[in-house]
Amino acid sequence: MKHLITMRIALRLSDLAIPVAIISLLVLSLNCAAQWSMDPAAPMALCNAANNQTGMKVIGDGNNGWYAFWSDARANASLNQLYGQHLDASGNALWTANGMLILDQPDSSINENVPLLLPDGDILIVYSYNSIVYVGEVIMAMRFSPEGLPVWAAPVEVSRGGPSALGTIHNFQQIKAFRSGENVWLAWGYDPAGGNGSYLFERLGLDGTTLFGSPGHDTGVGFGPFTIHDDLAGG
Repeated sequence: MKHLITMRIALRLSDLAIPVAIISLLVLSLNCAAQWSMDPAAPMALCNAANNQTGMKVIGDGNNGWYAFWSDARANASLNQLYGQHLDASGNALWTANGMLILDQPDSSINENVPLLLPDGDILIVYSYNSIVYVGEVIMAMRFSPEGLPVWAAPVEVSRGGPSALGTIHNFQQIKAFRSGENVWLAWGYDPAGGNGSYLFERLGLDGTTLFGSPGHDTGVGFGPFTIHDDLAGG
């Protein structure tokens, strides 16, 4: 309880663990001095909705602006929905104030999210969720327009926890993604029942097709922090 009381609920740009490169780009965007704040004591509020907002990810929009996506418990303190905001180069919010609802998984909480900007300006969001009653975590992917509207008819299932050919998978973590040509490569860690952690990967087409299918292709090695890289040859 003490932790919750002392936690800052307002989600502000100055609070984010953004890589130094992104912070530098944000500073360079301040030359017009519109919405961006230069005062550390009065940062620009991106979202000050009720309850907790966590796990923010930020990507450029290809036009000197930014997309931000985060898990948001404003509607239910026990369940996270996915909210997002689009900021122009001057820091003006282009979507609904305090963020627009992007994804709502009924009776479940959205945990991680990984957004990618696609060549035509659309956004691919890879995300994980699980329900209140433990049934295993699920990784999904959905394509959105620059206005935050769904492009595909429904999200694509990438990997589902629970019983599988790899044993019973408990949970996923550390979702990584990058685009290479007409595909997106994904990788993530998983914890199997009665075994050591390992990694799975998948190739997702920009039309939503998967190469391997759930739960993904197993590397059969290791656990802990990892990275994935483009081989500059489509793989």
